[in-house]
Amino acid sequence: MIDNNSKTILTIATILIDLALVTALTTCSLGTYDKLFVIVCLMAHIPFYACLWNYNRPILDALHYFLFVALVASIFLNHPLTLSISLSVLVFIQVMWVLKDRCILNEEGQSIANSFGFGPTFSFLTGGFTLLVATKLGQACVA
Repeated sequence: MIDNNSKTILTIATILIDLALVTALTTCSLGTYDKLFVIVCLMAHIPFYACLWNYNRPILDALHYFLFVALVASIFLNHPLTLSISLSVLVFIQVMWVLKDRCILNEEGQSIANSFGFGPTFSFLTGGFTLLVATKLGQACVA
């Protein structure tokens, strides 16, 4: 099971992300792709809260994969706020990897070989992807 400290961190982080996503949706002039991205992410968070606290591992695993796909899809975002949210999530994930020495969605005793979303390859790829999103954010702010 995921420990309560990790559940609390994930819940607070997700609430902050949701607040930022709702702000983007309600106050910004988002393009179609950005709007769809925000709506899909918000919809994915609904089952996430329930499955996190009621420990539904199969759905958590599916949402874990969804997070990976959503972060990759974020490279196609155009609005500075949605790009900033994506960049913040990428940085948060990497900070949690360092602090917890594992992906916070994985269980404490789970081995790297038996877990998704953590390890040297993911660290390298995520670092590079963070630079891509940051570059795109810089370009969006200048444009």
